[in-house]
Amino acid sequence: MIADRALLGSYVEAKQRVSAAIVRKAAREVFDKSATSQRWIVSAGLLLLAVGAAWALLDQQVPQPSIADAQPAALASTQVPTESGHAQVAAEPPEVAPPEPFAVDNPDRQDATPSARTRAATEPVLLTPPEPAPGKELPKSLTRPAERSTHQTQLDAYAQVFARWQVPGIVNGIPCNHAPTVGLQCLKQTGSWDELLRLDRPVVLELWNDGATPYYGAMLEASSDIALLSIAGTEHSVDRQALDGSWFGTYIVLWQMPPGYNGNLREGSQGVAVTWLRSQLGDFMGSQLNPSMRDTFDSTLRDAVIRFQRQRGLRPDGIVGPATWIELNSVGTQRVPRLQRLG
Repeated sequence: MIADRALLGSYVEAKQRVSAAIVRKAAREVFDKSATSQRWIVSAGLLLLAVGAAWALLDQQVPQPSIADAQPAALASTQVPTESGHAQVAAEPPEVAPPEPFAVDNPDRQDATPSARTRAATEPVLLTPPEPAPGKELPKSLTRPAERSTHQTQLDAYAQVFARWQVPGIVNGIPCNHAPTVGLQCLKQTGSWDELLRLDRPVVLELWNDGATPYYGAMLEASSDIALLSIAGTEHSVDRQALDGSWFGTYIVLWQMPPGYNGNLREGSQGVAVTWLRSQLGDFMGSQLNPSMRDTFDSTLRDAVIRFQRQRGLRPDGIVGPATWIELNSVGTQRVPRLQRLG
């Protein structure tokens, strides 16, 4: 090493021969560099030992995460598809520690636990019904009588209405075919509860349940909100709400025929029925209606009929049909059964 250094020194100084001075200088440089190198090696070794000791100390104090605690990078975000079809990265929401369990008195409280709210949504809510009003409680709905056919319930209902008219009923057959034999006629109509009150007659109601055919009941008495029904011979007090679930407006009313009735009367008609009509309208209006034309329906009688129809809320067409006869019976001297008897 000293010889190499000496030759390099002669080359640098451009000398043909290596002098003793160059050799001494080369020796000095070689020995000084070895000493310096040894010092650096020792220092580096000591530094590495110190770093190793510090790392070992830290490794004992700081626990390493386990595999179960480590979350893969793929789980740190979620691919959320958008309406355009491209994926959008949504960050995971931070974990929130669950609240400590506590007793829940009211599941609707804002601080109720999720399990309590789940129970509140799935368990049935038991409501305490209000105390019934004094007296008999009204039924919530009507029930079709068991083991009674449509025709049997019809006969039952008509029997009750015939009884209100104080005429004999029938035990078989068609009730409206029997009605003319006792001076009555049937009129089938569609109306409302209020129209029945205005009509003011006991009526037969067509009732329905889930079956394919109707059943019948008789409305015998009524007020603005309660009615007395007879179904299969049993009386029921019902309100409008209960009746609305079974009755859709169809009813049959019985009305009394005038003497010599042979159908509707109009201008030009003749007979005993015209004479009776003229007498009834004259009494109601307090005037004589051309008495010289007693049994003929003339223009004077027609004008009187139209005035009467307007007063009673009927169609003012001058034709005397069942609705006009019913109103004439209401204002006349005949005794007819009434509907509005309940207080």
